[in-house]
Amino acid sequence: MKDRRLEIKEALESMKAAERAADFEDLAGHIAKRRWPELVITERKKDGAEDLTAFSPGKDGKTRRGAISLTGTWAKVQADAHGQRGLRTDVLVFITSEPLTNKVVRKWREEFKQKIGHELEVLGQAELINELEKPENDWLCVRYLRLEPHQPDLKRLQ
Repeated sequence: MKDRRLEIKEALESMKAAERAADFEDLAGHIAKRRWPELVITERKKDGAEDLTAFSPGKDGKTRRGAISLTGTWAKVQADAHGQRGLRTDVLVFITSEPLTNKVVRKWREEFKQKIGHELEVLGQAELINELEKPENDWLCVRYLRLEPHQPDLKRLQ
C-alpha cells in the first residue's frame, strides 16, 4: 500500500500538470476556511486577484485576503497583492501547491512587509499535505485529488 502522504503529493503534482486551477482553488479554499473561518471564497474570474476575502476581522483582529495559485512564485505573490490594492488588508494568505523552503518563505515575508506594507502568510505544499492527511479532510482528497478514500493499515496500528 502506498503511503498516503506520497499519494497526496503526487495528486497535487498531477493537478498542476493538468492545469486544474479551479479544483485547486476549491481545495485550498476549504483548507483556508478551516484555519480562518471568516474567509469567504470569491467568485471565480471576477475576484480582482482576491480568491478569498474577509468582510470582518478574524479572532486576532486582523483582516485577511487570500490568493490561491498552482504557481508558487514571488512574481505571482506580488501580482496578486497589487491586484488587491486599495482593500483594507492586514495579512495576505498565499496558498500554493508548490514546495517552498522556510528560507524562501522568510525572504518573501520580509520583502512583502517592506514593499507592500502588510503581513504575508504562506501555505505551501508541505502544509497542504499535512492538512490533507487529517482524517476529517479525507473527503477533500477524494473529491478534488481524485484519490480513493483512505483506509488505515490496521496491521500497522496493532
